[in-house]
Amino acid sequence: MRMFVLDELDPAWMESLRSKLEQTGRQGAIKDIYWFEVPKEILTPTQQEHLQSCGPYVLSLETGKTCLKLELLVRARNTLRCTCTGSLTREQRIYALDQLEGILAEING
Repeated sequence: MRMFVLDELDPAWMESLRSKLEQTGRQGAIKDIYWFEVPKEILTPTQQEHLQSCGPYVLSLETGKTCLKLELLVRARNTLRCTCTGSLTREQRIYALDQLEGILAEING
């Protein structure tokens, strides 16, 4: 699994991050997992085709005590296995990192 990892982060800062993610409604059903929905405009043709049956499409962010992990994978929320789930395209990767940087900037003030 390919992922973008930031580690050796301050535990108090991580708590602020989790709080911000929860305030913005990004928490998943599993503790410390948060979702970023992928905009329709940057979905692949297959993802757009499967949007009604498999979507919405999301990116997964996992937070630990002193680290965070952003999966470089687009997940379908309504199915586990399908051809529409896959590695990020260049445009999706830029979107993912922009979303993460935006949240981090808000925490850092």
